[in-house]
Amino acid sequence: MKIAIMSDIHDNYENLDKAIKIANQESCLYLLFAGDFVSPAGLSSLEKFTGKVAMVWGNNEGNKHGFYKTINEMDNVTMHDEFYEGGIDDVKIFMNHFPRLSEIAVETKKFDLCIHGHSHHYRLEEINDVILLCPGNIAGWREKAGFAIFDTTDKSIKHLLIF
Repeated sequence: MKIAIMSDIHDNYENLDKAIKIANQESCLYLLFAGDFVSPAGLSSLEKFTGKVAMVWGNNEGNKHGFYKTINEMDNVTMHDEFYEGGIDDVKIFMNHFPRLSEIAVETKKFDLCIHGHSHHYRLEEINDVILLCPGNIAGWREKAGFAIFDTTDKSIKHLLIF
C-alpha cells in the first residue's frame, strides 16, 4: 500500500492541489501530514484526496478552533494533535512536526517509520532499521516543493518534486 507523506504547506494550496493530484495518480490510500498547514482555509483541498488523511499540528497553525470545526465536518480527515502513532499494513508509524522528537522516537525502536516536518528539507535516514523521514515541503520554501511516497510492501520511499 502506498502512503503519501507531506508537510509544511504554509497556505500554498496551488502546490497542495498538485501534490494531491499526484498522490491520487500514484494510488496512495493514505496521506500523512506532518504539520504547518497554517490556516484552515485550504482544508477543502484534502477532500480531493481519495484516501484517508491523518494530520498533526505544526508550529504555525492559527485558528485551531477553525481547523477542528472544518475537520469534524470532513469524512476523510482526522487531526491527531501533536503526535500520530499508528499502524498501516503492519508498519508502525510515528509522526510529529519537530525533528528532535522524531529522532527520539527512532531511538525507542518501537516504530518502523518516524516522520517529521519543520525543516523544509527532504531527509531520509535509516537508523537501526528505523526509517527517519522528512518529506520536504509543499510550500516550496528553502528547497523545491515536494513530498514523499512510502510503499508499505517493500518499505521503499520515492521523493517527488512538484512543478
